[in-house]
Amino acid sequence: IGISDKEHNLKDPNLLVNLLKTGYREGILCNHHTQPHIILHLQLRWDNLADTLLTCLMLRSLWDMRLASVLGVIVSIYPSDSKQARRPPHGVSESTAKTTATPVDDSSSTLAALAETIRDTLSSIGLAHVKFVVVSGKDMDEHKMKSSEAFCELYESSPPIGVTLVLTATFTSVWPFAESHPELFRNKT
Repeated sequence: IGISDKEHNLKDPNLLVNLLKTGYREGILCNHHTQPHIILHLQLRWDNLADTLLTCLMLRSLWDMRLASVLGVIVSIYPSDSKQARRPPHGVSESTAKTTATPVDDSSSTLAALAETIRDTLSSIGLAHVKFVVVSGKDMDEHKMKSSEAFCELYESSPPIGVTLVLTATFTSVWPFAESHPELFRNKT
């Protein structure tokens, strides 16, 4: 700053140095970039497993680029999907599988086991810190109650600026929470 090293043309150089130091220190400490805080809700089914795993990779990319932070992932296994809770054997159509009993009980073929695969995928790609909840129930009323509890827990732990709720399926799991906690849902969504 100035004409040369000797002639700086400043009345008070120490004032400028202090101003620059203060600006630098406060600028570093100030976070001007707000990120959306995401709560992801997935409905796990056999026909959307690849999409679900790609969604996990997308979340990792958004987190890595500091474009979003992930507060939680809720995986719903609806009671109505229990009829398809086991994947038909390879090469067998669903209609044939319904009429044919499969004697082999392969625990990796259940939707609940696939939900754990999603948890493992999140851990392996560096998102082990993300709250992960699997919601299921013996009937739809129990499922709604459990999903409402899961959403409530994540919403209450979210920052005051709120969340971005990402749904990959219907609103079936969300509306009981929104109905029972309208102010929390409205203020933080």
